Amino acid sequence: MGEIVINVLLSTYNGERYLREQLDSVLSQENVEVRLYIRDDGSEDNTIHIIQEYLNRFSNIYLFQEQNIGCIKSFLRLIDIVNSDKSHGNYYAFCDQDDVWDKNKLWSAVSLMNQQKASNIPLLYCSNLRIVDSELNFIRLMHDADIKPSKGRALVHNICTGCTMVINQSLVDIYLSLAVPQNMIMHDWFFYNLAIYTGNVVFDKTPHIQYRQHSNNVLGANKTSLLSKGRNFIHSIIHNDNEHYREMQAKTFYKMLQMHITGKDLNHLKLVAFYRNNILSRFKLILNRQICGSDINLRIRILLGLI
Repeated sequence: MGEIVINVLLSTYNGERYLREQLDSVLSQENVEVRLYIRDDGSEDNTIHIIQEYLNRFSNIYLFQEQNIGCIKSFLRLIDIVNSDKSHGNYYAFCDQDDVWDKNKLWSAVSLMNQQKASNIPLLYCSNLRIVDSELNFIRLMHDADIKPSKGRALVHNICTGCTMVINQSLVDIYLSLAVPQNMIMHDWFFYNLAIYTGNVVFDKTPHIQYRQHSNNVLGANKTSLLSKGRNFIHSIIHNDNEHYREMQAKTFYKMLQMHITGKDLNHLKLVAFYRNNILSRFKLILNRQICGSDINLRIRILLGLI
């Protein structure tokens, strides 16, 4: 493959507790050249001091201290920063501040991406995760063995966790060419949909990362009992916790991509984006198995107009 240069994008915010372990694992990647771009989002703890220690030891770390704008905008800002550097690599990896990467994480990603028949198309790689506790003791895997990327389903369910993602320059170029709103739901879900509707998504069932669960990081990885899931579902219905984020995201993609995609792909976007137009639209979405799968809770939400 030749020399593989990967831009690792790390947004930090008050991450002093676990940051050293994350940095050590990123800087220990094998068979690739890592360029670590760190944007600190206004930390008030010892985060900057820790990063400065590493800056004194490594020449491939670039630090940008800016005001607090939140993690999503911070990652998008990093993409802009990297693309202003003409010597940047051709791959981008999102990085959290509290996980631990296997030494072969990035190499595994790029190897699978380059096995695609047309590796120059927009590509996104993501993988399973080993969920661990704060002391790195194994809890469980994030995903079941039979999970796979799926158009339609991607609009209502995200299987790609940002810290596992690697994307190529072709996907970044498409992102930069579009009028992308800054109020996206989550950057990882956005890029998952962008890749699956403009290129391809590679899902690796083998985990290459220890995804740490602690009091400040519980998004998407807690496994609850059936009773707890039922209670959470009823609570979300009563309080409308989702705020129509799937609908808003589908409308965003419909606006951006309606001139670039056709047929069933465009129909997926229209079904989710405009399902609240009338009761017939809701039933059309409910009956679409490619989007809804076997998800009963999702179908109830659609009927109630709460996605």
